[in-house]
Amino acid sequence: MIPSHYQHAVYDFITGGEGSAVVIAVAGSGKTTTLLEGLTQIPPQQSVQLLAFNASIAEELRGRIGPTPNVHASTFHSLGYQALKRAWNLKGLDTVSGKSRQLLRTTLDFEDARTYGGFLMRLVALAKGAGVGALTPDEPQVWRDLIDHHDLFLEQGDEEHAVELAMRFLQRHVEAAEQEYVIDFDDQLYLPVLWRLGLAPKDWVLVDEAQDTNAVRRALIGSAVGPEGRLVAVGDPRQAIYGFTGASHDAIDLIRERWHAIELPLSICYRCARRIVERAQQLVPTIEPAPDAAEGCVETLSVRQAIKRLTANDAVLCRNNAPLVGLAYQLIAEGVPCRVLGRDIGTGLQALVTRLRAGDLSALNRKLEAYRQREVAKYREREQEGKVAAINDRVDCIETIIDHLPEGDLTLVGLADALDRMFSDDTQHRLTLSTVHKAKGREWPQVAILQPDLMPARWAKQDWQQAQEVNLQYVAWTRARERLLFLES
Repeated sequence: MIPSHYQHAVYDFITGGEGSAVVIAVAGSGKTTTLLEGLTQIPPQQSVQLLAFNASIAEELRGRIGPTPNVHASTFHSLGYQALKRAWNLKGLDTVSGKSRQLLRTTLDFEDARTYGGFLMRLVALAKGAGVGALTPDEPQVWRDLIDHHDLFLEQGDEEHAVELAMRFLQRHVEAAEQEYVIDFDDQLYLPVLWRLGLAPKDWVLVDEAQDTNAVRRALIGSAVGPEGRLVAVGDPRQAIYGFTGASHDAIDLIRERWHAIELPLSICYRCARRIVERAQQLVPTIEPAPDAAEGCVETLSVRQAIKRLTANDAVLCRNNAPLVGLAYQLIAEGVPCRVLGRDIGTGLQALVTRLRAGDLSALNRKLEAYRQREVAKYREREQEGKVAAINDRVDCIETIIDHLPEGDLTLVGLADALDRMFSDDTQHRLTLSTVHKAKGREWPQVAILQPDLMPARWAKQDWQQAQEVNLQYVAWTRARERLLFLES
């Protein structure tokens, strides 16, 4: 494919420009291809660190780069992991994914661990990503701001006590690393920043998916860029949808300001058909169709019409999980194999069922409704409608699955089995049902949007939440290559 004038501008910046740049890459713009071609413009005597967001992308990049001595492609986690090994002079270092759960038992008494455990594990993970104690003060107000920013659920107990426990819990995480070399994946990013471990500075640092970086990732970028080094950060602020996980909603702006970077666009979408790009222009006017893009189509159908048209190669996307679960049972009744993407979603719903400690399904139904009423009332009083929506979605999912259990499986065990079957990370040879968040980074020939009126969510009140809700629409629409279908509510 002949490079576009946008891509040529990136290559010219690398070969003849100065300083750093952020490359604003719209959906389907060939950013990976542009990154890899940009690498070929860098002289072989100059060192390059290429940073990817996850291991599969890093592995793909290494495979496509081939044996290039001056280029090192890795994840942020791998970069931090290597820094810890060097600091401790260790050949190997085990990463314990269950570190938080293990430390709960040795840090807190039984009642606090039972009441606050899940909340603390989530809060401390976000605190590490924000660099609490390393980039921001380890003070109660910083922790309260994290709770408010991420609309964290505290289903029982006192928030002030939870903050006290969280501060102690984070310190115990650090002590376990210092004294016992016990780390988890969050530590791989957090500890090198906390301890200011030096990284081997590079002449060039190239960052993929820059819009999804958090504070500690950007601190690692800062350590990797040498004194005279140059940064090229590629991303799309309009695809920033992971603010709830700790990614900075304004990451691109923060990178631009810190490195005084110029902005270079990649505005041509090579993935989507022309009609789909025209619809996306309602949200992102700068996105352009490829010159040879197929016409494609965007249309509104009933669910029944869509069922006849969708294949195992396609996807149905929705803002929330509960409507997908309801559709899944309708599809199963029609003989259409399907799965809801996200095994971790099913695991989280089962954790709620377990926590309610019901003896049978009748008791569970009563406890679910009591839980819904109690938690909705609590968060409505605090005007935290995002939490209200999330509670309703979780309860609706479980109740929908209970309503569809076969007569012989009307037990808690039958519910657990149904949750396991409904949610999966393997959707091969089945129609994929997915939330938009789970669909990020994927694409299908046909994409149907279920209950499109759920986006943007009406509960979003904070500016960053409202912006990311609009971004969700854009991400959803641009997952489709050929046909984008809106399903009538």
